[in-house]
Amino acid sequence: MFDLVLVLSDGASSFHRPVGDRGATESVPVSEVAAEMLAVKNYGGEFITRRAKRFLKDAYARGWYHDDDFSVAAIYMGDTP
Repeated sequence: MFDLVLVLSDGASSFHRPVGDRGATESVPVSEVAAEMLAVKNYGGEFITRRAKRFLKDAYARGWYHDDDFSVAAIYMGDTP
């Protein structure tokens, strides 16, 4: 049984990251984007908004960028404190 259902838009497949020092890039696997989005620490309040903002901040700090809009929705079905 799962406690969290996560839905990502097709923008999750549009992330790229730098490779080497010549300006080359590679696609970030959707599985890596999903894993980052699933790294929720606290399910209280607007948890997915907090997680998405932190994900994008961390992604930009790593040099990742995306070519499409990025949307996420989640339903937490576990117990909340």
